[in-house]
Amino acid sequence: MVNAPSVSLKVVVLAHFILSVWASMVGSPFLGASYIYMNAFILAFGVWALICPDTTEPVITFMLLNLISIIMDIIFLGVLTPYAHSIFETQVSPLKGAYRFSLGMAIVNLILKPFSSFILYRLYQDRGGQYSGGEFGIPGVSAFGGSSGSAHGSNYENIDQASPAQIETASPHSMVDKSPYDP
Repeated sequence: MVNAPSVSLKVVVLAHFILSVWASMVGSPFLGASYIYMNAFILAFGVWALICPDTTEPVITFMLLNLISIIMDIIFLGVLTPYAHSIFETQVSPLKGAYRFSLGMAIVNLILKPFSSFILYRLYQDRGGQYSGGEFGIPGVSAFGGSSGSAHGSNYENIDQASPAQIETASPHSMVDKSPYDP
């Protein structure tokens, strides 16, 4: 029997793979090798998440890279589309239809990335991952606006105020039996 999280992860990886391949059909004049390499690198983490279904690291890494790639896709499309438009739309080009299709698939891929990131976050939670502000090694940052300076609900131990169980007192009879240190 196939479980739903595995199917949704496979759908996310497969959809982004197909859309990335279709978006890079025209090749170098449009999005270039950087778009291809970025998406291949990100999809490798998706494949890693499929291979290791018990760990949370590949899913959270895939999700974070997917979120970063949203900004990267906007930059790629904003910078490279005017150049590709001047090549394919203003001149007579046999690749005009392929350019338009690739541009459309790149935009669809960009639109789907926030939704797939949400699905990946839910998969991360299903695998047992919990997000807290201090999870990524940022000291003093608590999850979602909690007070980081309060001692309530944290593992902070105030060394100025010792608990009664930790107070040690010297007893006079324990020092009588010991001889002083003579060098």
